Amino acid sequence: MPVTLPIEVYEIFEKGFGKESAKTVIKSLEQVIDTQVEDKWYRTKTELKEELLKDVATKADLEVLKRDLEVLKKDLEARIAELIGKQERDKAELLGTIQQNKAELYGVLNETKAELLGIIQQNKTELYGVLNETKAELYGVINETKAELLGKLDRLNLTLKYLIVLMVLALTLMNPVVAEILKSLLKL
Repeated sequence: MPVTLPIEVYEIFEKGFGKESAKTVIKSLEQVIDTQVEDKWYRTKTELKEELLKDVATKADLEVLKRDLEVLKKDLEARIAELIGKQERDKAELLGTIQQNKAELYGVLNETKAELLGIIQQNKTELYGVLNETKAELYGVINETKAELLGKLDRLNLTLKYLIVLMVLALTLMNPVVAEILKSLLKL
């Protein structure tokens, strides 16, 4: 893009150098300025391009990065496979330990159950013995008390019969009609 100097500059040169010389000087100045601007623009453009390209990856950079990423991917896949294998081994080991502990606990549980059932049976037998002794003792006391009470009831019953007979006899004897009948029988 050509540079054009303002008309005022041309007029100043025309007064100092004349019309033809002023045209030549102005033209030369415009060419020098134009060359300088183009040169400066080219250098700025080159510097800007270089600055931008510093941060931009080239195809070669991208290829290197791609290879590095593929190596990293393979390493990660191998590590993941290794971790999965370790996880499976740990899982199998833990399941084995759980099964072993379960079997041990069942054994202890069965032993404890048998021991407790033995103690319960022993206590049951002992308590049945005590219960049967107490039952026999109470039956003895009950039968003894029953016999004693029956004896007392029999004596009371006999006493009551004597009293009734005496009462009837007393009532009879005190009755004037009976007294008359007795007098006539006894002839008194």
